[in-house]
Amino acid sequence: MRTRLEPFVVEHFDMLAGHVAPIMDLNLLAYANLSTWLTMGTGFSLFVGEDIIGSAGIVPASRGIGEAWGIFNPAQAKAHAKQVVVTARAGMKALVKQMALHRIETVCPATDDTAKAWLVVLGFKPESLMRWYGPDKSDYYKFVYLVGE
Repeated sequence: MRTRLEPFVVEHFDMLAGHVAPIMDLNLLAYANLSTWLTMGTGFSLFVGEDIIGSAGIVPASRGIGEAWGIFNPAQAKAHAKQVVVTARAGMKALVKQMALHRIETVCPATDDTAKAWLVVLGFKPESLMRWYGPDKSDYYKFVYLVGE
């Protein structure tokens, strides 16, 4: 089936709402602030036919530094894993250039092995354990991608 990329719009999040697997940062945000936060940066969504697989992007944090985020339909992402990885890597490379980034950061729950594995596949490395970072005082890992390393 044919895949396509589209620029991220908030409606894509709504399309994923019943199937969302927060991978990076989104589980820390209140839905009321979500649309503002997501549209501050640049993002893209991957579709197979008319089905959305997921969305990802980068929000500028400071000069040369971006915060990565991603939301995915777990069943669709697993079924199209190779395309998701290829697309995410290409999208990240394009955003690094477009935004003139030298560092990308993100966080994920310390207990979420799927998120950690996904980040490693994309080239992120764990930087630190952030104790009591979650709203429920759960631990999170900070992952970083250093451009050119």
